[in-house]
Amino acid sequence: MRKIIKNIWTIFDDNQKFSFSILCLFSVISTILELLSIGFVVPIIISLGNENFFELYPIFNNLNEIIGSPTIREFTVISLIVLLTIYVFKNIFLTYYYWVEGKFAFDTQENVSKKLFSAFIKKDYTFHTKNNSADLITRIRTDTLVLREAVQSLLSLFTNVILILGISTLLFVIEPLGFSISTFTIIFFSTVFFYFSTKKSKEIGKMRQAQEILRTQRLQESFMGIKEVKTFSKEEFFIENYKKLTMLLAKIYSIRHIILRLPRIFFEIIAVLCVIFLTIFLLYSGENNTKIFAILGVFSLSAIRMLPSLNNILSSINTFKFSQIPVEYISKNIEINQRDKIRNLKDDFNFKNSIELKNIYFKYTNRDKFVLEDVNLKINKGDKIVITGDTGSGKSTLIDIILGIQKPSKGNIYIDNYKKILNEELWCKKIGYVPQSIYLFDETIKKNIAIGETQEDIKNQHLNKCIRISKLDEFVKTLPNKIDTYVGETGVQLSGGQKQRIGIARALYKNPDLIIFDEATNSLDLNTELEIYDLITKELKEKTLINVTHKKNFHDFSNKIFNIEKNKINEI
Repeated sequence: MRKIIKNIWTIFDDNQKFSFSILCLFSVISTILELLSIGFVVPIIISLGNENFFELYPIFNNLNEIIGSPTIREFTVISLIVLLTIYVFKNIFLTYYYWVEGKFAFDTQENVSKKLFSAFIKKDYTFHTKNNSADLITRIRTDTLVLREAVQSLLSLFTNVILILGISTLLFVIEPLGFSISTFTIIFFSTVFFYFSTKKSKEIGKMRQAQEILRTQRLQESFMGIKEVKTFSKEEFFIENYKKLTMLLAKIYSIRHIILRLPRIFFEIIAVLCVIFLTIFLLYSGENNTKIFAILGVFSLSAIRMLPSLNNILSSINTFKFSQIPVEYISKNIEINQRDKIRNLKDDFNFKNSIELKNIYFKYTNRDKFVLEDVNLKINKGDKIVITGDTGSGKSTLIDIILGIQKPSKGNIYIDNYKKILNEELWCKKIGYVPQSIYLFDETIKKNIAIGETQEDIKNQHLNKCIRISKLDEFVKTLPNKIDTYVGETGVQLSGGQKQRIGIARALYKNPDLIIFDEATNSLDLNTELEIYDLITKELKEKTLINVTHKKNFHDFSNKIFNIEKNKINEI
């Protein structure tokens, strides 16, 4: 448990740590108010039994003198008024405390969700090739929810431990021996219950995380592959798979539900046993009946107040066990992100003269053979280069290395004769990349081209030029909302060729130094392809262009042609 508390504390930023400390202070104040509300029951019961409270508890004689030595009836009325005042103030304070606590817990959940999303999206490209997106989405969505429950449990644990310690101190002062007997009984049975329940909580916590990741994966596959699902008439297959998953998740959450509620039932039985043992003990102790009633009243009221607290403590511990794995994962990734993002952001990636790859070798971490061997390639500013090669020859891998999203296994890259490690975050700002498959966001055509820019920041004149060069203008004119037309999820309302032209316009809008086409026009007819390429080479003469293609029609637009064969590159 100490480990998970440490992980939660690591996740908190300075403001969250301060807010948590304030909430802990509020817990202490609420405990003091709770003790006062319980403690004032004793003088009321004794006074109602027509006994003088100050004679039975002479330790409070100074208080008697301060309030003017009232009669038993007057003292009863004073005690009732004070008790009412305490309860009213306590509940007003608790209402405010619960609001602050809830705001802190949910703000923390969303703040950590943002941090985790930031940590994932800033990971290098290799990380994303090795991790399933369903896993990452589940971590961000459901693991942060589990973290919020853990944070609430930590607050609850602190509050209830303070409350129980306070009430226990009060009961010990009132009846030391009776309290000791009751405490021993509770500790014994609680230890037995705790051992069995927390072990099960940790097990189902692991199961929950694995199944939630699988749930996200199944949903993604079903909706993203809806065309295949429909054309192969496999709706029932996917429904049945999802049904089995939901049944298992329902069972997991049902087990957790009963584990969280068992402590209340358990402690209620223990509390009744303790009151019975205490009553028998007091009857044989020789105390007068009024004092016995007062003691039993305080112990009973304390038991009523402590039962939820004991239940909350065990529930909190079970929640910690349930939350242990996702909290460790979040803590680790946020900490790594904060540590690893100390980058040399002042590095100069201006491309003025040339890019040169020297003796480049590359292989993927899970493979033995090199995809590229001893690759040497020089790209001068303004070059128009065509790269050809069979499928699987390593063309896309070479492009990934030029983009900086894959690092060479051996060899060096030089920009303007300076050896560089291409930082994808900075270097990619200089590159306009058009992949074979264009991903479109569920936004307008305009915002899909000027990606990441606000309406006010979009350079409309430059945007229109990019639309014209990519031969998208005629299509846009046919739309009722022109460039403000929404494309649908992943561009579902557009053809493959329209998507690719938006992708080209998007790359050109960046006004990059280097433009890379990676089989980027294969959905276009040949005439449109050649027209786009002709416009780019004429209107953007100063731009460096790399075109990865199987087609020979582009050779006339290039000054260098390279072919990749048997993991090596040769100029034709």
